[in-house]
Amino acid sequence: MFSSPRTTPPLLHPLQHVWRPARVLRPLIVLLIVTLGPASGDLLRGQSSPQAAPQGVPQVKSPPHDEAPSSPKPRISAAQARELFRSVDTILAFDARDTGFPVRQSVKRRLLTRDQVVAYLKQKMDEDKDTARIERSAITLEKFGLLPQHFSLRPFLLKLLGEQVAGFYDSKTRTVNLLDWLDADTQKPVLAHELTHALQDQYQASRHIDLDKWENTSPDGTAQNIDQDREHIRTDETDSAREAVLEGQAMVAYLDWGLEGKGQTLRTLPDFSLSSLDAAAGADDSPVLASAPLVMRQSLLFPYQEGLVFEQRLLKDRGTAGAFAEVLQRPPSTSWQILHPAGFEHGDPMPLLQMPDLHPLLDQDWAPYDVGVMGALDVRILAEQLGDKGAGADAALAWDGGVYYAAQSRSATTAAARDSTASIAMVYLSRWKTAAAAAAFARVYRDSLPKRYPGLRQEPHAAEGPAAVYATVEGPVIVDQRDRYVFVSHTLPVNAAEAVEARMLAAQTGAQTSAEAQRSEGDAAWAQAGHATGLTAPLRAFFAQQGMLSAGMPRVYCARRRGLLHPE
Repeated sequence: MFSSPRTTPPLLHPLQHVWRPARVLRPLIVLLIVTLGPASGDLLRGQSSPQAAPQGVPQVKSPPHDEAPSSPKPRISAAQARELFRSVDTILAFDARDTGFPVRQSVKRRLLTRDQVVAYLKQKMDEDKDTARIERSAITLEKFGLLPQHFSLRPFLLKLLGEQVAGFYDSKTRTVNLLDWLDADTQKPVLAHELTHALQDQYQASRHIDLDKWENTSPDGTAQNIDQDREHIRTDETDSAREAVLEGQAMVAYLDWGLEGKGQTLRTLPDFSLSSLDAAAGADDSPVLASAPLVMRQSLLFPYQEGLVFEQRLLKDRGTAGAFAEVLQRPPSTSWQILHPAGFEHGDPMPLLQMPDLHPLLDQDWAPYDVGVMGALDVRILAEQLGDKGAGADAALAWDGGVYYAAQSRSATTAAARDSTASIAMVYLSRWKTAAAAAAFARVYRDSLPKRYPGLRQEPHAAEGPAAVYATVEGPVIVDQRDRYVFVSHTLPVNAAEAVEARMLAAQTGAQTSAEAQRSEGDAAWAQAGHATGLTAPLRAFFAQQGMLSAGMPRVYCARRRGLLHPE
């Protein structure tokens, strides 16, 4: 595994699986809604319960009905439904005290049946631009190795959402949607989370800001030139950071609601860490999630786990106003700042690689397909996929920047050809804190190739440098280490790949052409994209806007059972 760059030179264990980066999980986060365990609130209050409660809450847009018809066989009675509806105002008032966001208007509420929720999810997946973006990005994920070849993404997402749905807030109608098959005690913790989104919505509206537009800044379509490349990268990072703020704030309210009556709040508890939030909980209740690729699970959890850690740090350092209203006014712009809250508070610089203009080299034969940043989160997922959690954490420490670019062959003229990873050429440049770390990463990447490409063979290579060239069924693969940099190319002809590598490396050393220098000079937006997690950004966005995720909550409660939240 990678050693910490502060100690001995980083090393990599030979990892057992194929390397898998991560960027397209952003639009996925928008639709996952959490199934809380029946006594999620009780667990935090110290009461016994047969199962752990859930975590995580993305926002979802509600179905097009003003009032949902009653379920044929509701699991809650009319009296229980009335109690649940009354609790909305009580929990909204608690959230207002906890977050400092004032209640500016009441929140509408409605009860939905399972059939209505499922129909809505299907309709949303058919119409949502994020869904289309994920499906397009799935080929890039497969090319990187993040998803299995020919992964059936849409059917899997529908199964996943059907398993996870627990309630959601619709910012367009300003309505909180509750479910008629879950009892009131199960849904109240969900309300504490979702009603925080309602207060965020009201607060932003008071500043004449639309919450949906504030959270979703990514442009539609495929980038066609260097300026659009950089805009896509910048906005992917902006969205990721803002989603983590919104979900982190909602998780604070969720946990504080559970701690009410204990004389504690998240601000008074010991600091959370990813290890304290991580637990093998909920697998029995979430078999579909348990079967999901690692990159999907990690991307789903990012806004909730890392967002919670980020918000707790701000709470302790800046108080309620600093962790809530002020961070909405001046939000972080990259996921690097979410992962490093102290760096956000101090305005520390972020790792940065420049993306040169590759269009003159590629556009004649290759149509632009995808562009982004491979960030610390992506590298962490990659190393964990290949080794273990320790390897992932160490790799994230040794990482010092990364960008990638994907294009599709213009000769792919049929739908079947365009749906194949063989039609996609991809280049990826990463930088590491030491040359030893770069060499270790290159070695692991090379060692993983036979698992991804049956029949792979290494070719002799006459060019200068230690580049390794392999022949595969999808074309050449090149892995080349240059000091602290590792360049990877898939499918591009060798001559074209070498020209791209030279330009990408030159951009990092200041040897750009004058035109490229003019483009990058003063480009603050691009400079802010340093520690991006662009590869997983579409999938994360998808999950983050749909409702509450059961995947996150059980981990928090397991932390509590280990004495990390509140002692008995």
